[in-house]
Amino acid sequence: AGDSKEVAYSNFIEMTVPTQYGNVPGYFDKDGVGADRSKPYVAAMILLDHYQRFGDLWIVEMMFDKLAGWADWVRDRRGFWLNATEYLVVPGSSNIGNVQGGQACSTVHAVWETGLDNSPIYDNIAILEAPAGEACILPVLDVGLNSLQVASLEALSQLAAALGRSERSKQLAAEATRLSHTMS
Repeated sequence: AGDSKEVAYSNFIEMTVPTQYGNVPGYFDKDGVGADRSKPYVAAMILLDHYQRFGDLWIVEMMFDKLAGWADWVRDRRGFWLNATEYLVVPGSSNIGNVQGGQACSTVHAVWETGLDNSPIYDNIAILEAPAGEACILPVLDVGLNSLQVASLEALSQLAAALGRSERSKQLAAEATRLSHTMS
């Protein structure tokens, strides 16, 4: 988008439309979306960059709740819970039937969620299937996805502070810290 904030905002808004499930789809075209999976979690960092670069609070007000909802979706639908308060993010594909790219709840779709399409990192790892409507996951603790979630939560914390939502800012910062510590 270069220095054109209009183009930057337009692209950002268009690329972060959530599905009915709360995730930002990892795939969409003229025929539909891959609603079973998400894409790497970079939108909050981009929004923070746009805000710091252009200084417009209105776009933060417009997008914050959607992006915070996406972070919650990642925790709730891709969190591999170690105990009552600690989770790590794993790639997955929600079991919602046929979607763009074929049948949901497949290893291929879960790998596509990582952004490392066709990477041999995930070869020979079978997806853990789940009942209809639930998340099927790859049993691999991906440092990349976890790091993106930490960075997303940190960016959302800063954006919440810019909006004057101090309690939400503290909550997001605490979750980022917990996830970061759980990773180490």
